[in-house]
Order: sequence, then C-alpha cells, then structure tokens
Amino acid sequence: MLVTGAGAGLGRELARQLGAAGCHLALLDADAAALGDAATDATAAGAASVLELVCDISDLDQVEAASAQLEREVGHLDVLVNNAGIFTDDEIERREPARRRTAFLVNALGPIQVTTAALPLLRRSQRNPHVLNVISASGFSDTESADNRRWSTYGATKAALAGYNTTLTRQLAPEGIRVSGIFPGGFESDLYERAGTVEEHHDAAWMMRTQDVAEIILFVLTRPPDVNIERLLVTKQM
Repeated sequence: MLVTGAGAGLGRELARQLGAAGCHLALLDADAAALGDAATDATAAGAASVLELVCDISDLDQVEAASAQLEREVGHLDVLVNNAGIFTDDEIERREPARRRTAFLVNALGPIQVTTAALPLLRRSQRNPHVLNVISASGFSDTESADNRRWSTYGATKAALAGYNTTLTRQLAPEGIRVSGIFPGGFESDLYERAGTVEEHHDAAWMMRTQDVAEIILFVLTRPPDVNIERLLVTKQM
C-alpha cells in the first residue's frame, strides 16, 4: 500500500492503523524527518514492511523517481491512497499570493501525477487494486459542508480532484481497478499549523477525530472485491 502525505496528520494515523493490520507499506512525504517518524510508528504498530519515499508530489521528476524506486524494491502496488494535500484560505493568500498556485499543484495536479505514475504497478496487482483519493467536503458540491467562501482556492482544488476522481472511476472500472473518493469535513490534525493560518481551528464543534477518519478509510479499503464505495461524505454530527 502506498500512502502519500504520510508524515503527519491523517496520513500518519492511517499508516499506523494499516501497520497494525500487518500491511506492507510504502509511505511518501516531502518531509524526510516526519516521514521517518511515521515509518517508526507504523513499524511499531506491526507493519510487515515499510518503505520510505521522500517526494514532493507537485514535482513530476520526484514523483517519477519515487515510482521507479517503488518498482525496483516492490514491483507492484495493490492500493494507492492519495492523501497528501495542503490547506489555504483567504488570509494566507493575502500574505502569500503564490499559495494559490502551490495549492493547485499539490492538491489537484499532485494526485494526478502520482496516480499516473502508479498505474503500471497497480495493473500488476493480483489483489484487487484500489485507488482511494482523500478529497474534502469542500469539494462535494451538493452539501452545505462545501461552504468555501473563506477558502475559495482550497475548495476549487478539491473540486478539481473530485472531478478527476469521477473520471478515473469510469476509466479504470473495466480493468477491475476500484476508485474511491472520500470527502471528510474538518478533523484534528496539524494541517492548519503547517499552512501557517492565523485562525484557531482546534477544538471547534465541527472537528472530527483524525483516528475516526482513518478508520473510515480503512473500512472503505477492506470491502469485498465486488463492492466499491465511489463517493463517501464524512462530517461531524452536530
């Protein structure tokens, strides 16, 4: 299993839970130190093996190099979890206008690049290959959770990924490759601190627990081979 953005937050918790399930893991993150800590956690939890891939998914050369390393050391891929992403909002973009471009590169183009590079390895799988895209309630257009007035760029990046998820589902279904899109609302992580936002989001009434979101992803990944959860919106019950 390959998990992107595994160095912190949801990716790190998901890696720990997958490790506890005894999975063989490939963990990918741009932060080498954080990635090493996540790998240590996953190994301690019981992972059968852990491969660390240091990679910025917005950089195509790095993505292709990571894919080549995965091919050399593992040879195939059963599951890809596109989890890596960054947060941005109006306040951040006033300070850092380039943040808009970076957000699209990481949140929308990045998962496309990773999936494209990983597809040859997924096609070699003998265990019902699966691509799971962690998107956001911000990209789920027909719910009030997608109120992006304060983070319009972020919502747009997630809407772009949602569109890709829909197309990919249809493209890969004839090959027997499942594609799922998970659309979580806000949950506890260091996503906001890493973004440099000035707002306080922790302990808000709408915040879910990161471990609960990870458990839901694990549920989606472990459905019978003939069952695919194409889109799942997950929000806090208020």
